[in-house]
Parts: sequence; C-alpha cells; structure tokens
Amino acid sequence: MSDYNFFDPYIVPPKRFEFKNFWVIFLFVVLFAALFWSYLVMQQRVDKLNAENDEIKDYINSDSIHKKIEEANLMNNAIADYSEISTMLSIVNSVENQSSSFDSTHLEMLNRTMPDDVFIDTINAKRTELSLIGHAESIEGIALFNHRLSNQEVFDISEIKHIQGEVGKYSYEIVAKRKGGR
Repeated sequence: MSDYNFFDPYIVPPKRFEFKNFWVIFLFVVLFAALFWSYLVMQQRVDKLNAENDEIKDYINSDSIHKKIEEANLMNNAIADYSEISTMLSIVNSVENQSSSFDSTHLEMLNRTMPDDVFIDTINAKRTELSLIGHAESIEGIALFNHRLSNQEVFDISEIKHIQGEVGKYSYEIVAKRKGGR
C-alpha cells in the first residue's frame, strides 16, 4: 500500500528569495544615501560660506577699517583743498606774468562772482579784455558766472566763447570786455 498525503495541496512550499525585489530595494537605499550625502556636503559648504561672510562683516565693521576710511576722507578733503589752492596760485602766477592793470581787487571780484562748481584754470588779461578759461561741473554754473560778470561794474559785456564736454565735466572760455579799456 502506498502512502497518500492528503494535505499536500495545503502545505506551502518554502519561499525562495527573489532577487528582483532585492535590486529595487538596494537601488532605493543607494539613491537615498547619495541624496543624503549630497545634502550633507551642501550644508557644509553653506556653513563655511556663512562663516566667511561673518568674518568679512566683522572685518568691515572693525575699528581699523573705520579709521582707514576716516583717513581716506581726510586725504580727499586735503586733496580738494590743495587743488583749489593750486588753481588760485596758477591764476595768480598767470596774472603776475601779464603786463596789465589786473590787480587783487579784480581777483576778489572774480572770486565773489564765481559759483561753487565753476573753476578758473587760466586768466589772460589784456588792456581791453579779460579771457577766462576753466572747467565746471554744470552748464548752469558757467551761465551764472557769465551773468554775474556782466553785472559787474568793471566790464561792459561778457560772453561765453565756447563750452564743451560732457555731464559733470565742462570746459569753457569767457571773454569780458573792460569798460574804458582799463
């Protein structure tokens, strides 16, 4: 007689490990690890850049930088003062070299009539006219200077011979005719 196993259909065979599921899970684990690693690297870079920014801010706000900025501002102011003095000295030198009746009262009159943004580089004084060559920051300043010269009792008329340049840097020449040729 043979043995019949009536429970054979009900016995579950042992499961085999399926590699298809293993590779999917392995791929997700590797992908997650790569993403997490890249996050850590980027976070480290962000922290490093933030630390560098803090160092730069501390350096910029340090007292030594503020002292250097103050020194630079003082030097700029001194250079501007020296530039004005140099301009006035060149005017005086050119006037001294001229053989005319142009004196210190004329210089004072020019200084009073000159707007803040107009500068005289050269003065050519002749018996009957005064030629002023210089530079200015605005055309309006040159026009105001010319108008003020025209209103002076020393001159019959003054006219602008030419203006050239670009915004903020204009050169000009003004010729003023003296009254009575003095």
